[in-house]
Amino acid sequence: MRPPLAPQGDAAPPENPPYQLRLTTRTSQLWEHADLLWSHPWKELRVTADGPRLRVFHHGRERGVLLVEPPGSAEELRLAARRLGA
Repeated sequence: MRPPLAPQGDAAPPENPPYQLRLTTRTSQLWEHADLLWSHPWKELRVTADGPRLRVFHHGRERGVLLVEPPGSAEELRLAARRLGA
């Protein structure tokens, strides 16, 4: 996963991507390397897919726009989130 706007001239993805979306049956967490940026229960989230972008909302506020790879992953994550209560 990488932020939706990559720096200009960055053709190859980084070897150690800075962001990780960690999912459990109860929560969704966004990490930047070893730093936890946010963690929310699925029932408090609304997740939408916009092409390859996954938009995550918490209590009506956008918490993140994530570019998820490979193609189709954003829709798969949205469907899984729906099954878990988001």
